[in-house]
Amino acid sequence: MREILFRAKRIDNGEWIEGDLVHAPDGRTAASTYDDLVETDPETVCQWTGLADKDGRKIFEGDICKIHSGPIDEEDGCFSVEWDEGDARFALYGEGLTVDFGNYHGHECEVIGNIFDNPDLLPEEDT
Repeated sequence: MREILFRAKRIDNGEWIEGDLVHAPDGRTAASTYDDLVETDPETVCQWTGLADKDGRKIFEGDICKIHSGPIDEEDGCFSVEWDEGDARFALYGEGLTVDFGNYHGHECEVIGNIFDNPDLLPEEDT
């Protein structure tokens, strides 16, 4: 069975937390860890892609990556990892390109930030 994992920013201190996504009856979201249930900012909820980058860091929706091989590479700029609802897939968006994230293995990517903490890493039209 594949692991489903989410991350989001904590409401109480703004730090990132990983865990299971919980929707409370009153509309709040939370991350459930092995030890605790922590209220999170619903605008920052990101799902894990199931892959890790070249440094072993988990790649989540909302991450900003540089690509180090294939038809696009780091000269093409930075790409955000986003869920493509229409095609039910994770895709890379940036520099006017949309690329199926499934075409890349995590080790071909390098996470350099995310769209919440580092929006300046993407060109204006991609943020």
